[in-house]
Amino acid sequence: MIKVTRYPIPTMLRWLLLINVIGVAAELYLIDHIESVQQWIPMVVLFAVLTSTVLINLNRSRAAQQVFLISMGAAVCSGIVGIYFHLIGNLEFVMELYPSATKEVLFLKTVKGATPVLAPGAMVGIGLLGIILNRSINQTKN
Repeated sequence: MIKVTRYPIPTMLRWLLLINVIGVAAELYLIDHIESVQQWIPMVVLFAVLTSTVLINLNRSRAAQQVFLISMGAAVCSGIVGIYFHLIGNLEFVMELYPSATKEVLFLKTVKGATPVLAPGAMVGIGLLGIILNRSINQTKN
């Protein structure tokens, strides 16, 4: 008979967060998302998230929690800003190619453009996952 071990929710969330951070960082590195200062933003934020996740696992002080939550907020913000950058970049490219296109055509071509518009949403997901993890840790402490 196979013995199934039940892991606490915070442990599973920690692993899920770390897997996501490492996966997104690897993807950004592999696609050469490090050519400009703007493209370094998610890598720096991911490093902060990884560091603060290790910190909160070693030290559950109030200060460590605040650093962790700030890095999660930075992840959410960088994801939103990344979506904006991708949209603007695609829009500029589409407007060059199709200067007389209608608004509907511009919108569709921008969303389907060369840079994936929703890809930075992974950073938003990482930040929200971290916030849920923090709440889960706090609930198990009480």
